[in-house]
Amino acid sequence: MHRLLSTLAITAAALVGGSIPAFAQDAALQTGPTQAPSSSIKVNPANWLFINTKDGENYVHKASGAICVGNFRDLKLTAIRDYAPDGSNIGCQYDKAGEQGPSRLTVYVYTAEGLTGPKAYQGAKDAIAQLGQTTATTIIERKEEGQKCHQAVMRPLAQALLGRMKKEGAKGEEAQLGLGLALYDYDIPKINGRPAAAQTSMLSVYQTGKWIVKTRTTLPKSETSYGDACNYGGLASVALARVITRKDGPALVGSQ
Repeated sequence: MHRLLSTLAITAAALVGGSIPAFAQDAALQTGPTQAPSSSIKVNPANWLFINTKDGENYVHKASGAICVGNFRDLKLTAIRDYAPDGSNIGCQYDKAGEQGPSRLTVYVYTAEGLTGPKAYQGAKDAIAQLGQTTATTIIERKEEGQKCHQAVMRPLAQALLGRMKKEGAKGEEAQLGLGLALYDYDIPKINGRPAAAQTSMLSVYQTGKWIVKTRTTLPKSETSYGDACNYGGLASVALARVITRKDGPALVGSQ
């Protein structure tokens, strides 16, 4: 428990201290689109703007302003998916191979009529619970660790959302600062020749304007995996809150 508290304390310091990746949307857009991407990432140009900066390849979602960076901490962007042709539902996947097993962070940004952050969070939790009921995987929610992570993420996320609102001229009292966050243990048995695996998973969901931002982080279980998962998901959540538009129209005017 002491190690967990120490790791989460570092998480809070990192989130508040400003070590979040600089998703400098405005500076990137001033640079404008450059040559075609050199990576294997495939995107629909109607929904995405490719920007090549000194820090690597970046993809800006035209409708929301969300940015998928080529490298997020020690994870590499491996896929961008348009779940809806009109750009209203997208996902960015980051991966890393490791001796103890793979690590993955997936960020989803989506909107739908009548959908709210609390509804989306409950729906995601229900899907996880159903997975545990319908498969051989044992899933246990770690409520105490999840609450500590929530406390670490909430303040910088609120600051990011309020900062975005101020930039767009909205009033602070209009903010919806709800954050749903949960941490889980996954115990996956050996199946079809694949070895058994123990994993830590983090789910977080919040709403900014009409957009829902959901992060899913899955890491090999370790003494630090709760704090590590909180760091990945928390940093991604705060970074996106800084750039996603809260206006009704597209983030990139004239791009659609």
